[in-house]
Amino acid sequence: MKFLSIAAFFLACACAATAEQRRILITEPIVITPRGAPEREIPPAERDYHRLFEQANDAFDAGDLDTAARIYHDILAHNPAYANVPYCYYNLGLIAFKRRNYEEAEGHFKAAYLLLGDTQDKSDALLLRSHCLARLERWQEIPDIIDEALSGDLAAISLDAPVAREILLRRAEAIALLGRPDEARTSVQRILFGIRREHPRGETFFIPEFAMANFIMGRTFVAEFAALPFEATLDRLTEKCRLIQNAQQWFLETIRVGVIYWTNAAAYELASLYRTLFDEMNRHPVPSELITEEERTIYRCELWEKTAGLLRKARRTLTGSIESAKRIHEHNEFIEESLRLLVEVNAAYAEKESLCRPRGTDH
Repeated sequence: MKFLSIAAFFLACACAATAEQRRILITEPIVITPRGAPEREIPPAERDYHRLFEQANDAFDAGDLDTAARIYHDILAHNPAYANVPYCYYNLGLIAFKRRNYEEAEGHFKAAYLLLGDTQDKSDALLLRSHCLARLERWQEIPDIIDEALSGDLAAISLDAPVAREILLRRAEAIALLGRPDEARTSVQRILFGIRREHPRGETFFIPEFAMANFIMGRTFVAEFAALPFEATLDRLTEKCRLIQNAQQWFLETIRVGVIYWTNAAAYELASLYRTLFDEMNRHPVPSELITEEERTIYRCELWEKTAGLLRKARRTLTGSIESAKRIHEHNEFIEESLRLLVEVNAAYAEKESLCRPRGTDH
């Protein structure tokens, strides 16, 4: 059948596999309270806010996020003029970020950015805010806030600094998702060139912004893939597979850099591409000339034989990424999304396998 022969050609020829941010936590010598100190409710005006801030930081470092958040909010409510208020907002942003509450985190990082004075601190807050906006898919806001910052508060920042590069990479990702992938790739290539110029050949391992740059380059092809409607024609299938192949190249480069966060991100994006192409091909209508249910079932199972490799690739990619993270006790949002996608992939595989097993096919 014409569509199946196109699919077979497509899969055989085109789809072959070819920082953590520093925490701004101001700490001072710990003040120890005598065990026998009387407990009483201290009026807000009499509170030692510097000591409260230290207690919140200690709770944050110990992983007691509820206590830390409660104290930071208490400081903000009762002493908004306190010198460390910007860092209260920043650390509340980190707490919300850890909890995957990106909407709340974005608001806190925005407040921190507006109140912070130090350029490095502002850069960190801007980067994390743009990361939250990316997770929320609020793409248009990212270039707007970054352009405003780089022409204003951060005009003096060195664009070769790691944090500045990461900010520019977030901007490039947003530009690609807004339909301008070529412009985005030009920006990413400039950053990749700068990093390679600074490091001898073969010594770019474990550089977070280098891994991120490769990942964002892959994302530019993901954006093109998503924007290209699926059609069961040789030209369209070949073009979609070309985009998968290009994205795959950059995601594999990301993985080679060896930064586990970006490795997990690249593996998830690559598996998602395989799964999406599988879905697009299997959602395509059965040819109208196939009338009987038996004919239609045979068609679906022959198509399954041609496309099952996409699900197997997705499963291997996800499993490898999850196992790598598990070995070093890494847990991030891409691991959570990979686990969810793996469940979906396994369910889709089982459904197709069940449909086609009565015909004697062995998957």
